[in-house]
Amino acid sequence: MDQHTEPAHFTPDFALANGIPDAVLKRLDQAQKAAAEAHAETLRLTERLTLRDTELHAAQTKIQALILELTTCAGCASAPPAKRCPPGSRDLFQETLAADLAAAEAELARRAAEATPAKPAAPTPRPRAGRQPLPEHLPRI
Repeated sequence: MDQHTEPAHFTPDFALANGIPDAVLKRLDQAQKAAAEAHAETLRLTERLTLRDTELHAAQTKIQALILELTTCAGCASAPPAKRCPPGSRDLFQETLAADLAAAEAELARRAAEATPAKPAAPTPRPRAGRQPLPEHLPRI
């Protein structure tokens, strides 16, 4: 077939042509909604990542502080008496003592709450130890 004669046989369907812009707009609307959902998900994940980074940094800082405290205390305890730390150096870590104790107590309370059962079991009566009493229907002498 010749390319110039083929368009002459084509009869356009105007009903189909009127629906094309609606279909395109519908697809465009769906793509925009999908992009908005993806953007919201990205923002949510970014917030979670930022929170985790902050928690990690706080944990690393706490670990470094505890290592410093441990090395300082270990150095004071193992040093010869002439080179031991002065008594005031132990007060360096008193500022974090309250926070450390509160965190430890909260962790213990959380673990105790997880470990305790919801209902305490009622104790089961044990059978009496030793010789059991004789039945009532037997004669007594």
